[in-house]
Amino acid sequence: PSKASPAPELNLKRGELAPTNLSFCPVLPLSKYCYKYIGHENSQPVAERFFDKGQFWQREWDLFYVYHPESDQLVALIPDYQFQDLLDEINKAFPKLGLYITGWQREHGLVTRFPPYRDTRPRYLGRSTSKDEYTNLTDNAPDASFRPAGEKPTPIADADTMEAFQDMVEACTELNKNKGKGSKEKKEMDRMMESKSSAEQVKRAQAHVGLGPKEEHIPIEQRPVFICFDVEAYERDHKVILEVGIATLDASELADVQPSGRGENWWEHIHARHFRIAEHMHHVNTEFVQGCPERFEFGQTEVVPLAEISSSISSIFNKSADRKIVLVGHNIQGDIKYLAELGINPLDIPQATEDSPRGLLEVLDTSLLYKSHTGADNPTGLGNMMYELGLDAWQPHNGGNDAVYTMRSMLAICLKDADM
Repeated sequence: PSKASPAPELNLKRGELAPTNLSFCPVLPLSKYCYKYIGHENSQPVAERFFDKGQFWQREWDLFYVYHPESDQLVALIPDYQFQDLLDEINKAFPKLGLYITGWQREHGLVTRFPPYRDTRPRYLGRSTSKDEYTNLTDNAPDASFRPAGEKPTPIADADTMEAFQDMVEACTELNKNKGKGSKEKKEMDRMMESKSSAEQVKRAQAHVGLGPKEEHIPIEQRPVFICFDVEAYERDHKVILEVGIATLDASELADVQPSGRGENWWEHIHARHFRIAEHMHHVNTEFVQGCPERFEFGQTEVVPLAEISSSISSIFNKSADRKIVLVGHNIQGDIKYLAELGINPLDIPQATEDSPRGLLEVLDTSLLYKSHTGADNPTGLGNMMYELGLDAWQPHNGGNDAVYTMRSMLAICLKDADM
């Protein structure tokens, strides 16, 4: 079981920064906890006792808030120890449930420790004991630029940390969305990834490239093709896709190549493509990250009309149609969503089986692989992850470059973890 933060004595005023050692939970998903995280046969008794009649909102909650760095959408939070208090009470009333904060819940945003910087730390909102108090506090929250008088200077987050912070906030808000028919790719992603812990993903990735115990190695002729992608969207409108980068690696080619410490001897087997959408070339990200679409380091950039980008990407997948495929990405869920908006959803590839030599084998997220490798509480941006792995990242935030860097990071994590 994953432990909650210790409960401190809070003596905070409205708008003041939270202590850096606290983890937080988004309030709205927690208000539906019994329906989303407790099995159907037990959810109704728990709901009647703790949720259905407004009991959840009548508890004493210390509310905090963060804002999405681009949309200024507020996310209300509570400290994770108050979530743990609720679980303890449910377990006392229903001892057989044995509820606890799980690793999966931390990986998917139900419990998050935010980066310790001025613009990424939650701020105190107030205490509520009813739904009306909660609504009043959130409706009248300070705006994103608010700073209490006399606040001491605190470090400002760099671009990679802000990118990771944005992913954390989006994970919190995603948990509260109604998962209807319009979220097919999200359901498919959950189906393929929820059953595998991040530690299991590392072991599987190692087996694919011939690392780890020999009895777990996959025969050379059955090794998959890794297809890694990175999509750059316009920072002011995420529906406007600017770049798509795709890197491929045939794991069977690594069989006779001895890897170096970070996998440098394997890099020459990574092949990359970089596409820019012709109609969107006048957009370049400069506010939240510094885009560099003209600086692809691993080949020639291909300018493609929006109407043709789907077929251009499909052609890369089609080259591996007779092989097992492993999708790779850093915080890959967002990239899959972007590709689906372009008309190609990688999760639509037929799933591989033990009897089939081809199809989609699994999805690997380097953000989760790195969390497993380091024991970190929260996702790390690609740039910071590469720095910690000892990898260079020239011209980041170019879709093609980042696809290659993500693939290199996966190999480095596999090798470093195998040496531990």
